[in-house]
Amino acid sequence: MRCSPRGGPGRTAEGRRAGRPGRDSGQATVEYVGAVVLVTAALLLLAPAAPSVADAVSGAVRQAFCAISGAGSCAPRPSFANLSPSARAAALAEAERRSAPFVDRYGGRFGQLADAARAAREAGDYEEAKRLQDLIDHYSRLVGSGPRGELVVDLAGPRAREFADLVGQGTIAGPGGRTNRRYFQVQPSPGGGLLVMDFFIRTPTSGGLLEGDDREFQDPLLSGLPLDKSRVIILLDRDTGRGTIVQTETCTRSAFGRTFCNEPRPIVLDMGTLLVNDRANDVTGEGVNLDVPNQLEVATDDDSITLRYDALNSITPLGISVDGTFTLRRDLDGRYRLVEEDRDDYPAIGLYQYRPSDPRTHVIDEDPGTGVLPGALPRCDLPDLPGPLPDLPTLPGPC
Repeated sequence: MRCSPRGGPGRTAEGRRAGRPGRDSGQATVEYVGAVVLVTAALLLLAPAAPSVADAVSGAVRQAFCAISGAGSCAPRPSFANLSPSARAAALAEAERRSAPFVDRYGGRFGQLADAARAAREAGDYEEAKRLQDLIDHYSRLVGSGPRGELVVDLAGPRAREFADLVGQGTIAGPGGRTNRRYFQVQPSPGGGLLVMDFFIRTPTSGGLLEGDDREFQDPLLSGLPLDKSRVIILLDRDTGRGTIVQTETCTRSAFGRTFCNEPRPIVLDMGTLLVNDRANDVTGEGVNLDVPNQLEVATDDDSITLRYDALNSITPLGISVDGTFTLRRDLDGRYRLVEEDRDDYPAIGLYQYRPSDPRTHVIDEDPGTGVLPGALPRCDLPDLPGPLPDLPTLPGPC
């Protein structure tokens, strides 16, 4: 039997940074020299891997040297739109050359984007060519970031018909049954970038016999985390309307040097299916392997995403599920924010957005939860007593 989630107040996670006080102007030269040293070092490190970032650092170097020399404010490098047509065409051709190894390696939809960008450049539609090239560079940066880059390739790389085939396969088991995933399609919203929802257990154990992930918040795509350091990862590419949910197997804690692991449960894309025939893990071979699935629903429009989930670990046959609902909305600046949350206070969940127009990861929310399994227990808010009598407490257990 599944336990219902505990409701909670809506919450958002838009932090503010206090302004720094001004510094004495007599230190300006020393500080600019220090800045030049730092940004030059950063330029040398970043240039091979992230040309767009390197360009920004190079601009900072030029500004610092201009300030030191007393030449006044240097003219900033012209924006792409202000370049001459020949300069724009040359810049786009250079960007195509730089991304060619990535496109040649993965092909598929990335190859289609590259062909469209080149055709737009040759037709003189430089703004469209730049939009497409920025999207290619965006995917290239995420794919090359570490072990989880494969998730971006598998989501954004297939051509339309290939992705439709993936959607039609239902739950797809990974190598050795250690992971599984399911693909789905939602309404696209170009410019929204890639959103990632990362579920993990911060402690070494879940407060019982099962293993945790034993880590704190890290960028789920750009930090080099292995795939098995999250319980569940949900990726939603708003530019294509494609999504995937990836689950990791559940393992027991080590006892006498041994652990037991079980493949993750099958995935259904609605909250009404309570039992499925999990033929992919039919060890007896008779074709019937009834299993309780994990549930996910995603609803989108142009500017909002509502995601609901209900999930169980894959070892205990019946137990306490973790449930929740999240609603995100895109602001005028293109960034998503959390506008509503109602979930069990377990496990830790991070929400992130990656956009072609922003080299930095936008952290939408990082909620550590309780860190242990009892946070998933339902709680019953007993009724308030009339008059001056004290309110009855909130107690663990169903109402």
